[in-house]
Amino acid sequence: EFRRVLFRSYPVTITYADGSTMTPDCKNSSISFTDQSDTPWEYNIDFDEPIAPEGIVSIEFGGTTIPFH
Repeated sequence: EFRRVLFRSYPVTITYADGSTMTPDCKNSSISFTDQSDTPWEYNIDFDEPIAPEGIVSIEFGGTTIPFH
């Protein structure tokens, strides 16, 4: 399996159901590229402080928004 890891931090913005946002400090962010077609890349984020998951509707990093349902 091919895997390339880049240590690059992207700003992270968490959006809550009430419209409020949070931009937490993050460490040890990395993006991995693989040769597997079902998972061509992974982005890992380690938050400095615990994040309460209740009410999160999306997370955005590096221009990509991932909605939570």
